[in-house]
Amino acid sequence: MSIKDLFMSGDKKKRISHVCNLVALSRMDGVMTPDEQEVILEVAEEAGMTQEELDKILEHPEEVKFYLPRKKSERIEELYDLVMLMMVDGDINEMEMALCHVVAEQMKFDPEVIDTMVSEIMDMIVHEVVFDAGIQKLMEDIGVSDEE
Repeated sequence: MSIKDLFMSGDKKKRISHVCNLVALSRMDGVMTPDEQEVILEVAEEAGMTQEELDKILEHPEEVKFYLPRKKSERIEELYDLVMLMMVDGDINEMEMALCHVVAEQMKFDPEVIDTMVSEIMDMIVHEVVFDAGIQKLMEDIGVSDEE
């Protein structure tokens, strides 16, 4: 671990962890499509990541530690990004869906509601539901609040 890593904020570590999850998902079917690359780049830019940080993740994703967002809404937002990436190439395969399940379980979501969550997120994306309203409805549907 470098000195820089020691002083990196927890939020930045979480954002890097999230982008790493997206990279892993994009590679589940063996090919990272240009659309998937575009989504990952967009999320990385929104997270304030440098190109150097993104390149490091692309080259060595196994070196990135998973960080759990504190708020449930942040966890759902990350799951939303995973589902959106899964859908972007028009081909949802079993391995991608399995990774979504693993990440959702790592995020401490009840395994019994993960299929519902993924399904509702897919509907939000397809029907272009306003993001904040959709996340709030999803939280109500699965019975969680935004406690930290």
